[in-house]
Amino acid sequence: MAVIINGTPIWQTAQDNEAFLNGIYDRITSVSFETVRDAIAQLVGNAPEALDTIEELAHMLLEHADMYETFVVALSSKVDKIAGKQLSSNDFSDDEKIKLSGLFNYIHPASHSAAMITETSDKKFVTDNERQKIAEAARVRRGKTMPAGMEDTDLFIKEE
Repeated sequence: MAVIINGTPIWQTAQDNEAFLNGIYDRITSVSFETVRDAIAQLVGNAPEALDTIEELAHMLLEHADMYETFVVALSSKVDKIAGKQLSSNDFSDDEKIKLSGLFNYIHPASHSAAMITETSDKKFVTDNERQKIAEAARVRRGKTMPAGMEDTDLFIKEE
């Protein structure tokens, strides 16, 4: 008699049967008690004592059909682990991924052109004439409002 599982013959003769059972026996006896105990402890984890066996979980789910539905919905919406990724959403399109993948060769320049700066009322370039005036200034004054008696050579720096 042959034993076939999913179309694959497991054994067809008494010798195949003996070899198959010996292989299972060898695998079972090669595992230490500590390994089995640790695997069971890891499986049970921090489950409450009333729900730390499969039988207890099955009884609880049968007695609480609403919890069963909630459990099934929660499991069906879990995030599948993808090799090389963390368990998070993939918010990047394929085009964005391609664009980002090329950034490994980006080298930040040591300096930038002044053309990159946009002048605003708070940020302005200093001309050569203004720079000269600053160098020749008799006094530099700071404050929220310009003090009286400022000379042409004085420099006033307005503070916010």
